[in-house]
Amino acid sequence: MKAEDKKGSNKTISDVENIRVRHGKGVECSVTGVIYKGDWYNGKKHGNGMLFLPNGDRYVGEYVQGVRQGEGIYKFANGTEYRGQFKTGVMHGRGQFKHLDGYIEVGEFENGNIVVTHSL
Repeated sequence: MKAEDKKGSNKTISDVENIRVRHGKGVECSVTGVIYKGDWYNGKKHGNGMLFLPNGDRYVGEYVQGVRQGEGIYKFANGTEYRGQFKTGVMHGRGQFKHLDGYIEVGEFENGNIVVTHSL
């Protein structure tokens, strides 16, 4: 099924009966080039999903009420990568950051920054 919002800015393909509120599994493609494939609950990204950004960044992981929250992998277009916990959309909690040269920092992140490192 396809649905357009009132402005015609987003299209959703979904396996649910009620297309007014996204619920279940679906794909959203925005006019800005952002693509989300995954779970929806009461109109918000919720559960597991994949997000593809026009700049080449991508995220695979958990969402809670429309926000990256829980475990996930964020791959930056420049080749760096973060694997670990997210809170309110940013790297927060235990995780590891892989640099371009292959060096991996493992530690605790707060609000997107590593604050405590651990050895592998």
